[in-house]
This record gives sequence, C-alpha cells and structure tokens, in this order.
Amino acid sequence: MIHRARFFDQSHFTRVLQCVTTTFVYRASIGPEPGKTYSGADGVRAGIVEMLALDADRAAVITDQHIHGNMGFTRRAYRWPSPAASVSDELRCDFIQPPPHHAGYAAHSEDLMTTSQPRVWVFFYGTIMNPAVMKDFGVTANEVVPAKLAGFDITIRPRPNLIRSEQMSVFGSLIAMTHEDLTAIYSGLEKNFRVRYLPEAVLATTLDGALRPALCYLAPHMSDAPPQPAFVKQLAECVRTMGLPEWYAAHVESLGASC
Repeated sequence: MIHRARFFDQSHFTRVLQCVTTTFVYRASIGPEPGKTYSGADGVRAGIVEMLALDADRAAVITDQHIHGNMGFTRRAYRWPSPAASVSDELRCDFIQPPPHHAGYAAHSEDLMTTSQPRVWVFFYGTIMNPAVMKDFGVTANEVVPAKLAGFDITIRPRPNLIRSEQMSVFGSLIAMTHEDLTAIYSGLEKNFRVRYLPEAVLATTLDGALRPALCYLAPHMSDAPPQPAFVKQLAECVRTMGLPEWYAAHVESLGASC
C-alpha cells in the first residue's frame, strides 16, 4: 500500500519527468478532471500536482501489472484510510505504450517483423462487439470475451457512445486486437460517419467476475441526431447474440423508441 502524496517528493518528480518527451500526451480517465489531457513535461508536472492534491488522503494499492511486448498495463485501487469516508474506493488502470518513433518501440521492431503483432484487449459496446459485424471492417476477431464496463451508460446519437454514469453499466465484448486492426476499424468509422473515437484506459469485468484492463474508444464530440431504428435493432440483436443480459438488450431498444 502506497500513500502517494507521501511517496512522491521532488526527486520523484524529476525521475518521472525524465521519462516524458516533448510529444508525451497523458489523457486522464479519472481524477481532478476526467478526460483532461496533459502534454509535455510542464503539462505532466501540472497534472501530477493536481492528482496528488486530489489523492492526499488516500492510499494507492497496486493490485497487478502486466507487460505484453512493448505494451504495459497496471491496475490499482485508491482507498480512503478512514472507514467513515463518504466516498467509496476507486479502481483505476493505465495502458502504456511508446510511440513508433520512440527507442523503446524500435527495440521491438525486429521481433514484430518475425512474430505476430502484439494485441491489446479492447472493450467494444457497439455492433462491432459481434465478430460477424467486425468482419465487415476486414478484421477477424480471434479472442472474444463477453464483459461489462461499470461507471458508464450507452447513448446512440446517432452512433453509439458512452457517457459517465456511476449508477450504470454497459455490456459488450472484450476482443484482443492489433493496432492495425484498430486503425482499420476507427478510421473506417471516421470516414463513413464523420465520428472520431479516441481510446481511454478502462477496467472491464468479464461475466465470470474477472477484472481486465482494456482500451475503450469514446467520441468526445458527436452530433445530437436521433439514431436510425434499424441500427438500434441491429445493436440489440448483437447484445443477444453475445449472450448478454436480456434487460440490457431491452435498454438498448428503448433508446430508439422515440424514432
């Protein structure tokens, strides 16, 4: 257990910032300003100060860490030391990967040419959760795990998107993807529907209760247009095909009830 505010001092700031390049970008999925982006050494320094201020009375517990090729995942919980605290514990995860031009990536370039590309778990909540639909993008899903993501609710305006909601959960599929696969899918969505989805690190739960760090793609901006009834019906059918709860399929169908 680590009390983060006590653990970090100026020397730790310096060490962290030595790893930050001018092109470094950190998008916070939770914290003082969920979704806020910190860029470069100065931006990351300011972000660390904000996060330490928020977590001053909490203890961080790192539950596990995984390295897959040139990608890393960490999962942790933040806990208030007082049992009388009014806010519950928070679970968080980080996804870390150097950009292609980074030396850490280059060290793996030879391996990537002779072995299969590294894959990352991605939580899909739209029709792409169904491997049959994913094939329409020219991508074949090899590892598919039905799952849910707590703390979000689904909207369709007019494409699927997630909004933060502490009381809700979204169901979908965890699928192991290559970066080439992800580029094909999300560049296609941007081209065809003019919607740009961006990745966030999340902590999904499989239907048997196992926690799994993953990426999830959300659209920061989307027009508030009503969805096509046929698309809503297709999404509900994908939910059923993946063996997800019937009540959730009905919830999806209700999003198109006014169309």
